[in-house]
Amino acid sequence: MPDVSRSAVRRAARACRLIAALVLTIAGAAHAQPATDRPNIVFVLSDDEDRGIHAYMPRVKALIEDQGVVFENFFVTYPLCCPSRASILRGQYPHNTLVLGNLPPEGGFLTFRHLGLEASTIATWLQGAGYRTALYGKYLNGYVETDAPPPGWDEWHAANNDGYFNVNYKLNENGKIVAYGGAPEDYLTDVIARKAAAHIRQFAAEGRPFFLYVATFAPHSPYNPAPRHKGLFKDAPLPRPPSFNEDDVSDKPGFIQELPRLNEDQISKITTHYRQRLECLQAVDELVETLVKTLNDTGELDRTYIVYASDNGFHLGEHRMLEGKDTAYEQDIRVPLAIRGPDVPKGERVNAMALNIDLAPTFAAWAGIQPPDFVDGRSLLPLLKDRGAPWRKSFLIQRLGL
Repeated sequence: MPDVSRSAVRRAARACRLIAALVLTIAGAAHAQPATDRPNIVFVLSDDEDRGIHAYMPRVKALIEDQGVVFENFFVTYPLCCPSRASILRGQYPHNTLVLGNLPPEGGFLTFRHLGLEASTIATWLQGAGYRTALYGKYLNGYVETDAPPPGWDEWHAANNDGYFNVNYKLNENGKIVAYGGAPEDYLTDVIARKAAAHIRQFAAEGRPFFLYVATFAPHSPYNPAPRHKGLFKDAPLPRPPSFNEDDVSDKPGFIQELPRLNEDQISKITTHYRQRLECLQAVDELVETLVKTLNDTGELDRTYIVYASDNGFHLGEHRMLEGKDTAYEQDIRVPLAIRGPDVPKGERVNAMALNIDLAPTFAAWAGIQPPDFVDGRSLLPLLKDRGAPWRKSFLIQRLGL
């Protein structure tokens, strides 16, 4: 081939490469641009909320459950805070996240970060698809305000461990540490509500789809309700199902058989804490109302999916156990899940077994993106369209051990 022909071929090949690069650049830019036709997603996650106390949330019932679908059989795959939250962020079973506890080396925030799991979460997936993303409140157990915000979040407002008290805590606000005191306006659940509402207004004005992860510390101990709710349930009776302080536990595992029956002082303490848990939930109930009202005021409500769930359940005297979680009993693994949004039927119930590992792929499906291959869960969209759709018949419950 003459030199001039080879030169022409080289120029043509170089031109093709430039065109290809330009196409990829344009495609990448288009992918990063906000897709205004995509729905918003608002995810509210409470802490240690069992199904029993969930019944005391009239606003959640009226604004989400009655306007959408309730999953009667929603379970967490590991009934403990950090493993559950890691599974929610990644859509993986705990044996795949390797987060098997609340503290290192078995689990906790540091384990999640050191394993590199923050590089691919529902936040990074949605941000990559053009969503504005924001987290408020509780992230992972062991996170402190000096820890750098992880990738994937445009707005980061995470509290340190003092957030459990809901007063006198610090927030990492996009890398800036801000201290809050004990005044009524500093109550953490209310602060989270105000921040989330402000960003709904901001993102709506920008015309960008958004994903809000609103994670309260309530109703986790030490049970400090907002001042306006203290004493609201001072006469509420403690539920005593057949499993409460059982007389005969011969059919139970060895660790239950070894427990003595609860005495009156223990039952009295459990009753007090039960009432305080109900009080703590009221600010969460009001938070939901604030978010729904803001979505409505900004014209975003009809194009927003709102999801309400808890990271795990909680037992209060069942099977002779005092207070806690981290067992395979239904009080600990079965938690609330309600969804409302575009095309979600109103006032219906789903009996299929849904899991916390299904949340991330569901959010991804709403955004029109394919989650990574490592995801163990599945999108709940088929069940939202057809309550009788083929579905799983079993699932795995995991825990590190007693």
